[in-house]
Amino acid sequence: VELNLFRWFRIALTGGYRFVSGVQQQKLAGLNNRDFNSGTLALTLRFGKFYKSRDNDGVRD
Repeated sequence: VELNLFRWFRIALTGGYRFVSGVQQQKLAGLNNRDFNSGTLALTLRFGKFYKSRDNDGVRD
């Protein structure tokens, strides 16, 4: 999800889930696949000059 707050500032929130398989227990004592599975969440602040194109004619607003 991305929200345009100003012409020069956007804020984005992204999320997901990481699935891990193939953990070698002899190398990582006491850990298994489930120990590495987890949800992820990121908040991104984007600063810059953002343009919208008009009808794909290459002219910037």
